[in-house]
This record gives sequence, structure tokens and C-alpha cells, in this order.
Amino acid sequence: MEEDRPGSLLIILSDGDEEGRKWELEQTDHGTCTFRNQTSGTHLNFDGDPHVNKAGRSGNPREWQLRPHPGLAGSFHLVLPGGPVGKDELVFDASLLRVFPPQSALRPIRPQDIAQTWKLIPV
Repeated sequence: MEEDRPGSLLIILSDGDEEGRKWELEQTDHGTCTFRNQTSGTHLNFDGDPHVNKAGRSGNPREWQLRPHPGLAGSFHLVLPGGPVGKDELVFDASLLRVFPPQSALRPIRPQDIAQTWKLIPV
């Protein structure tokens, strides 16, 4: 897993570090939520303005909207709230870069695509 520092890349897949994959979901008063890594204390966020292919970690929380997938119970798109960026709504997704370790990025939402969804499992 990448070193946990503000602005470092967020890697959801791990090399056996189960603790690094545990995220605390905190609901906000706006109907959104934030994600904080229980090991590092960093948040699911990115630096600067949102755009396609951008994602990372930060010490500051970022609000996300959980949008249920219409055909897959218990799975959600993590949508960046506030409307479209350019012409698309953006979601937290796997990067298109074919690198190891795999990376995550903001990508245009594909509402029917289950590959863009995340299953949240209480621990």
C-alpha cells in the first residue's frame, strides 16, 4: 500500500494489509458521508478541483453521496455531490491506468455498471 500522506494515491486493493482496507463511514447532516481510513486517519478525497482520473487521500474529509445500484442490492456508487463536472457526474472508481498496484480515480458515472459499485461491509 502507498505511504499514507496527504495527496498520496488511494489504493483500495491491498497486499494482505486488511487493516489498511478498513474505512469508517460517517454520515453528515447533508445526506452525504465521509470516509476515513481507520489505520492512517486520512480521508477519501483529492487535492484541488475535481476532474476525470483524479483521486487520492487527504487529511481533510470530502463528502460523497451513496447512490444504490438499481439492480444489485447492497452495492453503491460513491458519487461526488454537487452536480456534473463538465458534462458528467463523477464517481470513485478504478483507474483506467494499467499499473501495479492498481489505483483509483474519479470517473464518469455509468449508472448500470456494477463494476463501478462498492459493497460496504460492516466490521
